Order: sequence, then C-alpha cells, then structure tokens
Amino acid sequence: ATDVSSSGMGVIPERTLNVTSGEVMTVTLRMPDDPRPASLKAVLCHIGQGDDGPRYGLDFVQEDTRAFELTLERVVDYVMRRQREQLRRDSQVIEENEST
Repeated sequence: ATDVSSSGMGVIPERTLNVTSGEVMTVTLRMPDDPRPASLKAVLCHIGQGDDGPRYGLDFVQEDTRAFELTLERVVDYVMRRQREQLRRDSQVIEENEST
C-alpha cells in the first residue's frame, strides 16, 4: 500500500488488476513492525492513473465484529507510529536548516 489510513488505503499494485469500481475484496496488509498480517474487506472506490501506473483507492468495509475492531486497531496503531516518525524527521530537518 502506498497510503494507509483508518478508513482505507491507496494501492499501486505490482501488476494491473482486472477489477471494477464497487467490487468488494479482501486485502492483506503486512506492516513492517508486526509479524501478523492484517486482513480486511475493502470496496474499490476509485481507479486512477498515477506516475507509476494504475492507482486503486479502497475503503475498508466496516464490520460489527471484535475481530474487525482488533485488526483496525492494529492498522491505526501502525499509521500513528508512521506519522510520529515522519513528524520527528520533519522537525529534525527544520532544526538543521535553522541552525545553518
């Protein structure tokens, strides 16, 4: 995935997929700091063209199950960790630029 949030994700696949907008599928995320894959149902809401080829926009299908809640919680935790890392890097760059 190129962009992950608590509500969905943007994907540039390794190969073109034979899918249509509105199609429901199961997606599996492998997060670098979590050995367990996270599988969620998602609906394909957008197919666009990116610089690297087709880009697919997927919205996670909300389910009223404990398993869904736990999986989504893991995804949100990952997203928040990545955002904190990015903020730290950005703040270091700003500090370095201000000191020169």
